[in-house]
Amino acid sequence: MLGGRRACRYLRGSHYRLDVREVTPVQVYHMDYEPGDHYRCLLMSDLHWDNPKCDRDRLKRDLDYAVREGLDIYLNGDTFCAMQGRYDGRRMKSDIREEHNTATYLDDLVGTGIEWFLPYKDHIRLVGYGNHETSILKNCETDILGRWVEGLNAHGAEIVLGGYGGGSCGPSVLPTATGTGWRTS
Repeated sequence: MLGGRRACRYLRGSHYRLDVREVTPVQVYHMDYEPGDHYRCLLMSDLHWDNPKCDRDRLKRDLDYAVREGLDIYLNGDTFCAMQGRYDGRRMKSDIREEHNTATYLDDLVGTGIEWFLPYKDHIRLVGYGNHETSILKNCETDILGRWVEGLNAHGAEIVLGGYGGGSCGPSVLPTATGTGWRTS
């Protein structure tokens, strides 16, 4: 994650309460979705995984923690930076990782992204679009996030591709009360 730690916050709705606390080296979100039942997950956004400034060591530590603790992982947008392609006016060759400095830049982001995130595929539940992924879709007519999710799902994952900013992140995509199966509305 590029961002820092956040203070405790509460979000209440008619059917849930979200309690965010710094209780471990990563932010862990505890969600009450029925009286007495708790749901722990790791919610992340703005990873910009392919940017050289992404702290991949910290990201790996956080994701490994989620796997060790059996937490579900939600990626709420901008998993990719994807700003170094030909049609992006913000591009700077100094902001590209060596393995992505190729003629097939966007394809290589998808391929190396699948490989890097494979150890976490069974814990990632929802991935949402951010402005970086939607910019690629609009300007390059390719869906790198959709292709990445399809690639991970081809390896046995069951990741839901959400909308912009996760689309339906929060109480609308949670394990059912018994902890088996998923509801998506």
